Amino acid sequence: MVVTATGFLLLRFVDPEYETPAADAFACKQLVHGPFMGGGLWTGIAVPLIAVAGARPVLGIATVAIVLWSLVLFYLRPGFPRGKAG
Repeated sequence: MVVTATGFLLLRFVDPEYETPAADAFACKQLVHGPFMGGGLWTGIAVPLIAVAGARPVLGIATVAIVLWSLVLFYLRPGFPRGKAG
């Protein structure tokens, strides 16, 4: 689908010297995201799971995954207070 390639092309257009950490951050994210969401595990089992369990349970699983993923990303963002004193 060339989404990754398009993203890197746009990044190269706006940051030609790679002065920001965006490319490194995206590459690290892809190591975790790719196998599960980017055409991997979830994509492969979603339709059979809907056929067996129904749409609502699968929607619930997807919603929980999105909420957990969002909380992890929010916690890992730069500047998030991690209990540092003073």
